[in-house]
Amino acid sequence: MKETPPLTDRQKLVLSALQHLDAGRVTVGDVAARINRSTRQVIRLHQAFRERGVDAIIHGNANKRPRNAINVEKAELAVQLATTKYESFNFSYMAYLLKHFERLDISESTLRRYLHRAGVKPPTEREAPQHRSRRPRRRQAGQLLQMDGSPHRWFGPDGPEFTLVDGVDDATNNAQALFRKTEDTEGLFTVLRMVVERWGIPHAVYTDRGSVFSVNTTYQIPDDPFFDDPKNTQFGRLCAELGIRLILAKSAEAKGRVERFHKTAQGRIPSIARLLGATDIKDAPDVLAMFMRDYRAQFVVPAADPTPAWLPVPDGLSLDDVFCLKFVRVLSRDYNISFNSVNYQIPKTGDQSIRPGLRLEVWRLFDGTVKLASGPNVLAVYPKPSTPRLHQRPAAGHPWR
Repeated sequence: MKETPPLTDRQKLVLSALQHLDAGRVTVGDVAARINRSTRQVIRLHQAFRERGVDAIIHGNANKRPRNAINVEKAELAVQLATTKYESFNFSYMAYLLKHFERLDISESTLRRYLHRAGVKPPTEREAPQHRSRRPRRRQAGQLLQMDGSPHRWFGPDGPEFTLVDGVDDATNNAQALFRKTEDTEGLFTVLRMVVERWGIPHAVYTDRGSVFSVNTTYQIPDDPFFDDPKNTQFGRLCAELGIRLILAKSAEAKGRVERFHKTAQGRIPSIARLLGATDIKDAPDVLAMFMRDYRAQFVVPAADPTPAWLPVPDGLSLDDVFCLKFVRVLSRDYNISFNSVNYQIPKTGDQSIRPGLRLEVWRLFDGTVKLASGPNVLAVYPKPSTPRLHQRPAAGHPWR
């Protein structure tokens, strides 16, 4: 005999109304108003009630397994993989990997439900929500690039700590990133150059107020080459030369796009590193390549305005001459420039404006090449010094002291 499932409160109301209608105590219109149905529906429902009784008000699919329900064996396999191979992955990324690498098409919500039943907890607890005002995305790709660095133990709690330096487009979430030992000028220059070479020059760059981006007078160090210009940093000078507006955020939440990128990376990259057996920073490119491929597939969104706003690189501009460190030095009487304890001789040019006392620019490329320039004109190019001369400081008791 077919078992009748327990009735809900709504079904009990319909049953009571139909019983009163069958006994002649109320009219069809009264029942229609009571159960919020049309009179034609009430007539059909009353006829079915006379023929089949209570079963008429119970849906035919009650107590039946949905056709789109996940197979039990598939769910058990997903739980098994979640507790072994993908143990440290967050549930969202785990569902993505199960679908693309294990051929288990299971939604995140379903996976989360089965893991909850199995007593599997997510690797990190969700933070309590805070009330904030959302800043809308920029409408076009290239209008705003958020840049930052995130120090972390990317290969697990026992692995080395190094920094993920990245830039995230505000309109689309598209990103460029690389690993560095610290959040340094060279890493930021490299990421921004990756963006410029792939997409173009952004209109603005949004960063925090770290000493790499802005001059912090309380952190000023005498003779520090990165503070050679007391009014600007090397990164600020680069943005000025490319026509990029540099915006300094006053809080981490203000640049939420890049902060969420860091949170996603911190949740996924350690698990990818464990999956690939990566233990050292030399393995970082393979780990980062897999993360960026999956990140772009999941989180990059189309801009509200499909027309990109990236600016082209001006004709005749050499990126090598912009993405480098620039310093100012004074030309000595013997037409030498001293830079990093190395003397560079200026060749004879015949230009009467090149004379002792002239302030020249020293461009140091990241491959070690040094260029001497007067304005936009390059006077000489020198390869990386093989053995730079070191400062010889006399001892504290030396007569020179």
